[in-house]
Amino acid sequence: MLRTLLRRDMGGAASQAVVGQLDAESTGDAMASLLRDGLWSAVLGEPMDSRFVCDAAAGWGSPQGGRGAPAFSLPPVSMFRPAAEVASQLARAAPTAPSKAELATGCGPNAVACVVVAAHRASTAWAHTAGLPVLEYKRQVTSNGVYVVPNVWHEHAVYLHYICAFYNQLPPLTAFLHGHRTSWHNRQRPAIAQLKHLPLERLAKTKDIYVSFNNGIDLQYCIRAHSIPKEVEGWQAELRAQAHSWERMMAPTLGAPPSGCGGYCCTQFLVSRDRIRGRPHAFWRALLADLLDSDTPDVCKVSGHLLEFTWGYLLGEPSNFTCRKDGWGVGGKELSEQVMHGRRLQPCSYLRGGAGECIYSKHVNS
Repeated sequence: MLRTLLRRDMGGAASQAVVGQLDAESTGDAMASLLRDGLWSAVLGEPMDSRFVCDAAAGWGSPQGGRGAPAFSLPPVSMFRPAAEVASQLARAAPTAPSKAELATGCGPNAVACVVVAAHRASTAWAHTAGLPVLEYKRQVTSNGVYVVPNVWHEHAVYLHYICAFYNQLPPLTAFLHGHRTSWHNRQRPAIAQLKHLPLERLAKTKDIYVSFNNGIDLQYCIRAHSIPKEVEGWQAELRAQAHSWERMMAPTLGAPPSGCGGYCCTQFLVSRDRIRGRPHAFWRALLADLLDSDTPDVCKVSGHLLEFTWGYLLGEPSNFTCRKDGWGVGGKELSEQVMHGRRLQPCSYLRGGAGECIYSKHVNS
């Protein structure tokens, strides 16, 4: 039925590509992939070709009379929200300074580091074991006033909220963590255990710090969308599906997207404040406000999946970065030798339900 609908109503190369994907994949996999990449809008009557543009002035997604959609150049002015609406949304959703409740946690320029947790229902008592100030952002209104709502865009909205609020009052280092102590992407080495064994006092006196907590000893969670053909193809497909959202939200600051993307998966990392401030405050605020704006269709926003790919890139990692076994970013070899004195973090003795601690071993080439 879907094949018939596509061939009858949509025509052209776009529908042929979709039909080809249906023929090449299992029905379940193909449908999930297609719906994620925007098929819903097509089923509901939106064009699949160049007539579709994320255009606020035209009512978001209205046919454009055959006008070609912009490629990766800056979009037309009408694609952006009116200035008054943008200012209003920024004021509501993207803070310029931390609240009293946020400052009460001890996070700020006087701390060596702050732990930011995108908290869920599970206990986050483990986050306090590193002896650092902890900001636990809930995704619903709380009595202590530390929360980020609405509950959309997973940890990305939490991270962006913290960056917006503390941009001018950042500690030297910030650790961004999920609300679970461990998961499939760092089961052997819980992030908090890795953090406790980093020489934070020494790191706080340096710059250019980026360390992933999801690297994996055998790099099984490395994103290689710049060197592995199949992953590059997936990255390019992601960009095609989100061409409009990149132009709206990223291009004014970042320009055209990179042709490939490499880095660590799953968005748990330690980063220095100079890396965060490498992008303008206005960029972070506009990104957060747009994600939380219920008046902007989700199809016109950067997806959480794309953000997961690009956090390292947004924080100064090169797009062709290749993961290291020690989790360090592009400056990692020199910095890790300098601050770790030739030691590298090895797997934790973590077992389900156990405390688990990480141990150091002599340096192994990464």
